[in-house]
Amino acid sequence: MTIVFNEIDKINNSYERIKYHKLITCNFPKCTNNPQAHFYRLQELKERVAYQQEYIGCGTAISTP
Repeated sequence: MTIVFNEIDKINNSYERIKYHKLITCNFPKCTNNPQAHFYRLQELKERVAYQQEYIGCGTAISTP
């Protein structure tokens, strides 16, 4: 995956005006394989790791069936 992400970064960086955010899907059980799963910005997750936040709750309220 690292190689794929690096290649995508190269492509995106070749365009001067493109703006994007890398999104990582929530791995909370209710989000797994759910089309309404929550996504986190990669930068946000990196910041939380830098502040030693080991647990990050799900960012969406998906109701229980």
